[in-house]
Amino acid sequence: MKRVAFCLLILSLLSLTGCGTSEALRRKVNKQSTVITNLNTAIEQLNFQLEELGKAKKELFQTKIELEHKLKKELSQGDLKVQLQERGLIIIVSNNILFDPGQVFIKPQAKESLNKIAKIINESCSDKLISVEGHTDNRPIRYSAKYPSNWELSASRATGVVRYLIKQGVFPQRLSAMGYGEYHPIDTNDTPQGRANNRRVEIVISLQSLPSFVVDLPVEPEEGEEK
Repeated sequence: MKRVAFCLLILSLLSLTGCGTSEALRRKVNKQSTVITNLNTAIEQLNFQLEELGKAKKELFQTKIELEHKLKKELSQGDLKVQLQERGLIIIVSNNILFDPGQVFIKPQAKESLNKIAKIINESCSDKLISVEGHTDNRPIRYSAKYPSNWELSASRATGVVRYLIKQGVFPQRLSAMGYGEYHPIDTNDTPQGRANNRRVEIVISLQSLPSFVVDLPVEPEEGEEK
């Protein structure tokens, strides 16, 4: 009788141990299934992002072709360059045609080129974010209380181009202005030609699009209200 009771005890212990092992295995399988599901979701998201990136690059490539066609004169004269880079489509406009030395007012002859650029921006890539970047050479500004350094000058020039593009119908929420002063040169500052190349404004059409929820222009405050 004692032997039978002992056997029953052993069988009960084995049964309990088996149940514990099965439960632990089930939890492990569920955890791994969750990891696999999360990985599949991440892969789908990455594939979607790659597909969208490919579409954006193709769109900017077509915009580049159109810009090169419409701006043949400016390109042939060396006043303007169009480059497709990793960060987007870059339109490099020489300050020689944009501004007088030390000034921020856009020259009349430059407005024709900016008009063409604005028209293509509106028609060919109407949802892409755009940054306008001002650059100078490394020579300091002299006798200017308004622009104590190249930082202020380059930022004011970029802002001036942004305002002009807005007047030509470019959605203001797409635009941003930045001034880099002399700190992002593309050529040497040791020669007159190199300094001239560094004095420029870059209009950068990004691969990123304006968020879909941004649909309305900002409401201007009524007179007397704080901005």
